[in-house]
Amino acid sequence: MTRGTRGDVQPFVALAKGLANTHGWLVTICTELYWREFVLSEVAELRAGAVRFLPSGGDSHAMTDIWLMRQVMQSQFENVQAFINGAAEWGFFNSVPVFVYQLQRLQASAQPVDLLVCSFTTPGIAMLCSEVCSVPMVNFCMQPGVIPTSDPAADPRLFKTQAVMAFCKQSLESVVAPLFSPSLGAPISLANLRRQLGLHAVDVGAWSTLVAQRVPIIIPMHPSTFTRPADWGEHVVCTDFIFLRGLKGARQEDETTAFVAQARHAGRKLCLMTFSSMPVSRGAMLRVALKMIEESKQPLAVLYVGRLHHEVMGLSTALAAQLARCTMQGAFLEVDKADFGALFPQMDALIVHGGLGTTVEALRARKPVAVTGILMMDQLFWGQVCAAKGVGPPPSTIDEFEKGCVEFIDAALDPTSSYVRAAAALSFGDVEDDGVVTNVRFIAQLLESGTLKPIRTAPPEPNVLVRAMSGVFDVFNDVFKPGPTKEELAAAEAAAKLAAEMVEAAKQTKQKDEAEAAAAKAAAKAAAKSARLAEMKAQYDEVDEEHQRLASSMLEMELAKAADATGHRTIHTKPEDEEEDDDVEHDAATPEGGAVAAKKKKKTPSKDLEVEAPITSGTADVLHNHPLRHQGTSQS
Repeated sequence: MTRGTRGDVQPFVALAKGLANTHGWLVTICTELYWREFVLSEVAELRAGAVRFLPSGGDSHAMTDIWLMRQVMQSQFENVQAFINGAAEWGFFNSVPVFVYQLQRLQASAQPVDLLVCSFTTPGIAMLCSEVCSVPMVNFCMQPGVIPTSDPAADPRLFKTQAVMAFCKQSLESVVAPLFSPSLGAPISLANLRRQLGLHAVDVGAWSTLVAQRVPIIIPMHPSTFTRPADWGEHVVCTDFIFLRGLKGARQEDETTAFVAQARHAGRKLCLMTFSSMPVSRGAMLRVALKMIEESKQPLAVLYVGRLHHEVMGLSTALAAQLARCTMQGAFLEVDKADFGALFPQMDALIVHGGLGTTVEALRARKPVAVTGILMMDQLFWGQVCAAKGVGPPPSTIDEFEKGCVEFIDAALDPTSSYVRAAAALSFGDVEDDGVVTNVRFIAQLLESGTLKPIRTAPPEPNVLVRAMSGVFDVFNDVFKPGPTKEELAAAEAAAKLAAEMVEAAKQTKQKDEAEAAAAKAAAKAAAKSARLAEMKAQYDEVDEEHQRLASSMLEMELAKAADATGHRTIHTKPEDEEEDDDVEHDAATPEGGAVAAKKKKKTPSKDLEVEAPITSGTADVLHNHPLRHQGTSQS
C-alpha cells in the first residue's frame, strides 16, 4: 500500500518482485493508476509467484504539476517544508474507502491477504485497513525522520523539524479537517473515517500507535547511514538499501547506448542529470545542462533522465537555439528512463535530486555527485551526506546550483580534484547488491514468526473532543517551549514575515514565467512574420525576373520592326467595309534588297502605317525609351 511519487512506488516494486521470485508469493501492489504501466512492465517476467496491480485512486503526479504546488514544494523555508511533510498523509485520506474496498474484496476471494506492507505516506490508512479487516501490518519506511523520538542526540539532519511536523499532522487531522466538508459530505478526518467504517471514533495518532503497539517498522537503509535514536524500540529495524534493477543481463536502450558511445568516440566526458518525478522546470534543467556543455573546460556531453518535455514553447529564443545546437552536436540527450545501476558507473559526474535510491546508487558508483532540485523531505539530508563524504558541494536548489554548475563540473572532471579522490576512496556498499534479498528475508521471517497482530484500538473515553484538543496543545507545547512573551511575539512576527516573503517570491516567479512565455511567443510571431516576408520577396523576385524576360523579348521584336521601318516600306490597309479589287499591287524591293509582302489593291486612298500590329501599353513603354526614338525614327 503506497501513494506518492516514483520514489514512493519503486522500492515496493523491487520488494514485490523479490517476494514473488524467492517465496512464490502472490503480491498485490495497490497504488495510483498513473503507475500501473510502470508496475506491470517491471513484473512482466518472474521466475515464480505473481504480482498484480490494483488502483488506489488519486494522482500525485498531476498534483505536482500544479503551479501553486510547485511553488510551495520549491520553498526553502524550513517550517513550510515541515508543514508539507506533516500534511503528506492527510492529502491521501480520500483514498481510504478505495483501499478498504480493495482489501475487503481480496479477503472474500480464494486467496485472502496475510500481511499489509505500507509506505511512510500511508500509515494511518493502513491502520484503518488492518483494524477493519483484521490483517497484520508492517511499515516499510523510506523516511526515518517521521518516526517519533525524544532523544536530544538524534541526528538533526533527519529529526530537527520532527516536532513541527507532528504538530502540523495532529492539527490537520484532528482540528482543521473537521472544519471542511468537501462536496457537502463528511469531513475527511481520521475520526470521521473511523466512524464511517464502524470503528471507535477515537483520535488515533498513526506513528504513536505504531510505536505503542510495537508494529514492525522496517527502514531500508544500512545501519551505518545515521545514528539510531536511543529511545527507538527493537521493532524499528534498519535493513539495507533496496533498488529496483532491470532484468539480469538486460541491455540499455539503444538510443542511450549510442549516445554514450558517440560521446566517448568524440572525446567528450559524460555527466548524467536526473530529478526523478520532482517538479523541476525544463527551463531550469536546460540552463544548467547547456551552460555546463558550452562553458566547461573539457568537452562534455550531458544525458538527462526523467520527465520528457519536447515542446519548445516557454523557452527563450536563445535557450531554444542553444538546445538545438548542442543536440545536433551530439552533446545533449533526453530520455525518460534508464537503469541507473548499469549507467551510473559509465559516467564521469552525476547530478541528482537527492532521493534515497538514486543518491545511494550514485555514491556506490564512486563518482562526484551534486544534489540539487527542490530539496524536499530527505533530499536535503542526502545532499548533506554527499557533501560530508567530500564527493560534491553542499546541496542547493536548482536556481542556486546554476550559478556554480560550471565550477562543479570542472572539478568533477579534474582527476586531481578532491571530489574525484574522495569518490574513488568511498565505500557505500556493493554496486551489484540491490538489497532485495536482505529485505525479503526479514519480511518473510516476520510473517512466519506468527507474532504479527492486527491493529486494535480501545473504546473512547468520555469527552473525546477535550482529549483531541489536549493532544494538539500537548504537541504545541513540545514545539513552542514556554518562554518570555516578547520572544513568542518575535517568533510569530518572523513566521508571518517568512510567509509574506514566500508569497511575494511565488508571485515574482509566476510573473517571470509569464514574461518569458510572452517573450517567447513574440519571438515566435516575429520569426513567422520574417519567414513570410522572405517567402513573399522570393515570389516577387521570381515574378519580376519573368517580367524582365518578357520585356526583353518584346524589345527585340520592336527593334526588328523598327529596322524594317527604316527601309521606307509602305503597308496599305483599307476599311473593313470597302470592297477589294482583284488586282494586286506589288511593292518594289527595298534598297537593301529585302523581300516585301504583297497586298491586294484597294479602291480607297491608302493610309501609310509604320507597324503591322497594335502596340500594347507595355510595348509602348519600352519603345518610348528605346534609343531609336532619339535618332529621329517615328514611333506609334
